[in-house]
Amino acid sequence: MSPEIHDPDVQRVAQETVELFQKQLAVYRLGVDMEVHFIRGLRSAVYGFLHLERWQAFGYPISTEKSFQLMIDTWLAGVHKLAEG
Repeated sequence: MSPEIHDPDVQRVAQETVELFQKQLAVYRLGVDMEVHFIRGLRSAVYGFLHLERWQAFGYPISTEKSFQLMIDTWLAGVHKLAEG
């Protein structure tokens, strides 16, 4: 676990971020448990992507911005699909 995880400012920003995502997902009426699953998934994907980019671990010479956008678009498509039933 990162040492900064115990920093009150980091905790506050993390909580505000989760609350922002919860507000955005509320329109889909997925329920609290499903919202948590989607937020965890997105958080994990973004965290992993950013760390790989920071370590310059994406060796294939194509746009990482496009890859990131595709990842987010795919996540959103999953939210929409589940909301549709």
